[in-house]
Amino acid sequence: MSKKINISIIGATGYTALELIRILQNHPYVDIKYLISANHAGQKISDIYPHLLNVCDLQISNTDLDELAVKSDLIFLALPNGEAQKIISTIIGKTKIIDLSGDFRVKSLEAYEKYYDQKHSSSEHLEKFTYGISEINKEKIKISNNIANPGCFASTISLALFPIKDLISSVD
Repeated sequence: MSKKINISIIGATGYTALELIRILQNHPYVDIKYLISANHAGQKISDIYPHLLNVCDLQISNTDLDELAVKSDLIFLALPNGEAQKIISTIIGKTKIIDLSGDFRVKSLEAYEKYYDQKHSSSEHLEKFTYGISEINKEKIKISNNIANPGCFASTISLALFPIKDLISSVD
């Protein structure tokens, strides 16, 4: 791979996004194009988080989502639970998406509402996401345009139980 992919991060000032920025800044095939935050538009990320000085000095914007989707090869959604579902209809199908929240991890609307204790406002998109634990779903992830990233507890449990998955008859 010689061409860099253009990525954008929506929700760029939260903890998850900061770690993502730190990792992606050193990736040889990634170019971070846009950092999006409605609350910090116009500021440099390094002005808000000085530890990013000379690591990432991009200006945060509140770019139109349609424009963002067209100019990005991949968008990371680093938003709190419940927020990604509010904007997904604007960008889905226009670019690749990796959602770092819990909004699209569960395919069943009933299960989502039970475990997250809230209504889902974009349930028509639940089936369009691949649950993305790469160690287990690598082949599905490769061909998916929309990835629901697992959380840390789910990753730990899934990886620990994967070797004995055939011995488990049900989980509730």
